[in-house]
Amino acid sequence: MLPHSLGVLATFAFCGFFLHDALGWLAGIALGGGFVPPHNVTVWFCLIAAGIILTEGLGLRFDRLASGVRVGMHVGYLAGLYLLMRLVV
Repeated sequence: MLPHSLGVLATFAFCGFFLHDALGWLAGIALGGGFVPPHNVTVWFCLIAAGIILTEGLGLRFDRLASGVRVGMHVGYLAGLYLLMRLVV
């Protein structure tokens, strides 16, 4: 069995690659395009996993915040990591 943090990272990397990037490549090939995009979603999902691991490791909890605040935090977090991924890839 994997340690929790490694399991979280492996799950997000697997889903990002096999459920998003690889399917996009296959669809592009099937539609006659030869372009293979970079691993954008895989990188983004790994950044999301790293944030989850970090917040769990620091013991940060947001369940006592109002639901609207949590939604805003999550949307901002995902958007910020998306922009970071665009800089990395």
